[in-house]
Amino acid sequence: MKIWALLAAVAAVGLSGGAFAQTSCPGDGFNTTPFTAFAGKTVCVGAPGNWEAQEMHGVNFVLKDYKKGADDLVDPTTIIGTWNVDTSSGVVTYVYSPGSTYSYKAYVNSTTITDNTGIIFCPVSPNPGTQTTGTLRMTPRSCD
Repeated sequence: MKIWALLAAVAAVGLSGGAFAQTSCPGDGFNTTPFTAFAGKTVCVGAPGNWEAQEMHGVNFVLKDYKKGADDLVDPTTIIGTWNVDTSSGVVTYVYSPGSTYSYKAYVNSTTITDNTGIIFCPVSPNPGTQTTGTLRMTPRSCD
C-alpha cells in the first residue's frame, strides 16, 4: 500500500509541475529576440506541407499570411493584422483582424539570427496561453 501512495504522490508532484508550466517558459535564459529578428522576415510554425502559420513581418508592422504567395490566384498572400515588439522586454504583440490580440515573450537560442533559426514564443497575454515554437526565414517568403 505504501508504494501506491508514494507513486501517487510522485505523480501528483509531476502533474502539478505541468500545470504551472505557463508561468515559466522553457525559453527562459535564451537571448531575447530584438526587432531586427522579425522585421522583413517570415515566422514558420508547423512542418512542411502542414504549416499552421507562415506569417510575414513587414518592416512597416503589417502582418501577412503568406499562404501560396502574392501571385497565386486561388490562395494569395493577405494582410491579417499588425505586429510590434518591445525591444527592451522581448515581448512581441500581434493584433489580428478583427481584433484578437496576443503577446509573447520571444526567445532564440543563438546570438546570430540566420535562416531557419529556431524561435520560442512564450505566452504573456492572454495567460495561460499556448507556447509556440517555429523557425525564422530571413526574407518574406514561403516556409517550404
